[in-house]
Amino acid sequence: MLVLNDEDKRPFSIASTPAELPNIYLHIRSIDNNPFTEQILQKLTESEYIDIEGPFGNCQLSGKSPNPVVFIVGGTGFAPAKSMLEQFLEKYPDNQFSLYWGARTAEELYHADLPLLWVNQYINFDYHPVISDPDPLWSGAKGLVHQYAFQHLTSLLDTDFYLAGSIDMVKAIYLDLLKEGVSKENIHSDMLDILRAQGELI
Repeated sequence: MLVLNDEDKRPFSIASTPAELPNIYLHIRSIDNNPFTEQILQKLTESEYIDIEGPFGNCQLSGKSPNPVVFIVGGTGFAPAKSMLEQFLEKYPDNQFSLYWGARTAEELYHADLPLLWVNQYINFDYHPVISDPDPLWSGAKGLVHQYAFQHLTSLLDTDFYLAGSIDMVKAIYLDLLKEGVSKENIHSDMLDILRAQGELI
């Protein structure tokens, strides 16, 4: 949590790996007319220190999984996927990793060069950018990222899902996965853990 004051705290996933400690990197989207992000970015720019609380959530890859690992993320939800993929793509070459990254426009895929690099570097990784409001020049996948993923995955069962993005997005994908018969033990997200801790989700 980045803390502006006792009443104003917001969750951000860590984009860096343990190897980069003591530095911690976050992905923060600058949004016009959003007081919180404006204040956070101003404080990070002007101040030597900022208060943080954490860590929260149990969303982690701690070892080789027998299942394919699928990340479904939106916007800056790419941050935790980046952290885990950078740690484990090379470490677990027999595991299949997939990244479905959704955004409103192609420009919002702010680090699109990195997963393309991984595609060329690792045979156990595939990448699917999905745009919900594309311009006429976009020739890739269109629509809602999780719906696209559901249509293109061979099976949703016996798959480990990692979700990141806005609260509404993560909740919607979680509920849709449950409807498809995916066990909640196979669905991982810091946001889900936070909602459970707040009593908003079982």
